[in-house]
Amino acid sequence: MAGDAAESFFEFTEAPAVSATSATLLEERGEAVTVLQGLTLEEGFYQINGQQVSRVDAEGSVSLPDLPQALDAAAAALVGEQLYVVGDHSLLKLDVGVATSAWAECAELPESAGTQAVLASQQGTLYLAGVGIAGTDTYAYDASQDAWTARAAAPQDLRGFVATACGNDHILYFNAGRADEAILAYHRTTDTWFAMGQLPRALQVLAVGSQGTEFTLFSAETTVTGEALLRPTKYGWVDDSVVAVLVCLLVGVGVYFSKKEKSSGDYFRGGQRIPWWAAGLTLFATGASLFS
Repeated sequence: MAGDAAESFFEFTEAPAVSATSATLLEERGEAVTVLQGLTLEEGFYQINGQQVSRVDAEGSVSLPDLPQALDAAAAALVGEQLYVVGDHSLLKLDVGVATSAWAECAELPESAGTQAVLASQQGTLYLAGVGIAGTDTYAYDASQDAWTARAAAPQDLRGFVATACGNDHILYFNAGRADEAILAYHRTTDTWFAMGQLPRALQVLAVGSQGTEFTLFSAETTVTGEALLRPTKYGWVDDSVVAVLVCLLVGVGVYFSKKEKSSGDYFRGGQRIPWWAAGLTLFATGASLFS
């Protein structure tokens, strides 16, 4: 089924559920944490059940080092080859690309992860949501600084949700506690939350994986794939005309003043006729433009 481009930010296709694996995910929901590696289950996924950690793919299951302690209501996310797990006040990581690696402790969470926190990664940064008394507190973890920072609170209780990255800036949140068609998005650069379209129908999402601007939702009865729509811009002949006028104006100004320059001092220092305050404002504007 394809979504209407005029009514959604995404285009959806729907396929029957992968029965055996989806049933397993449903049965273990609430006991095991599942982290997908890509768009399909065949690409493999990680599962954390108590202290036991394993990687599951088409060839079978491989056990990984156990967690040093069982974490209540854990949540997990993958950043490159680093598997992160949060629970209680702890954040642990494991380098899954090194066979001899062991779990390492990271900076303690600013507050308890609670009962049903949700963890997602975007551009190498972890985003923890669904914590706090109301389940709306959100934090970002910078691995390079080993530090947490508070982010904008979510507009609703996100306990029991699942999340995945989409594109370079968005994280999408889906309800895993009950059937729901809403898509909630968080934009990491602007630190804002907003509704971002709807699913083709209400789903209780068991697991979600993504790659680039595509994502796949797994439920007990269906598998839904979504892809972000690149909306056409309204750039037209008016915009071309404005750019052409500006270019001509710049060329004209350059030609006019070039005829008045008689030395390198005129070119670089304006013949020493520029007042100090004008030169200062120019330097300030140049420096500010680096951050704009």
